[in-house]
Amino acid sequence: MYQVTKNEKDVQYILDNLRLEDMLELHAIYGNNYKEIVKNNIMKTTSAVHIAKIEGDIPIAMGGVCETCPDDKEIAGVWLLSTEEVKRHQTSVLRAIKRVIDEADEKYRLTYNFIYEKNHRAKRWLKWLGYRFDNPRPAGVKMPSGFEYFYRINKNGGKNYV
Repeated sequence: MYQVTKNEKDVQYILDNLRLEDMLELHAIYGNNYKEIVKNNIMKTTSAVHIAKIEGDIPIAMGGVCETCPDDKEIAGVWLLSTEEVKRHQTSVLRAIKRVIDEADEKYRLTYNFIYEKNHRAKRWLKWLGYRFDNPRPAGVKMPSGFEYFYRINKNGGKNYV
C-alpha cells in the first residue's frame, strides 16, 4: 500500500465504490447528490487529503484532518471513506491512519466527528485509535438521527493548549 495526494480520478473512484456503511452515512448527511457534494468539498479543501492505493494503482481509502472551528484552531474534524477492498488491507490502512492521527495530535487538542451508528467496522477502528463514544449527542453539535459523536482529546496537543 502507498499514499498519494488527492486527485479527481481517485476521489471519484472511491465515491463510486464506497463500502455500504460509508455510502449510507454520506447519503444520510448529504442526500441523493452526496457524490457530487463530497467530491466538490474534497477537491476544494485546503486540508491534506490522503489517498491509500494498492498494487495496480487502485485507490481503496481516503481521509484527512481539517480545522472545523474558526474560533479555536486546536479543534479539527477527522474523516475516512473507503471501498470494500479496505477489508483486505485493514492492517496497512490502520497503520497509515494512526500516523495521520498522531501527527494531528501534535497540532490539535481535540479531534472529532460523527459516524453512522451502524458503521461497526469504523467504530472498532476509531476505538483502537483512542477515540471515545461516551457522549453520543453532545449539546450544540448538529448531526442527523442515527449518528454518534466520537472524539479524542490530547492533553499535550495543540500549540496553544494550557
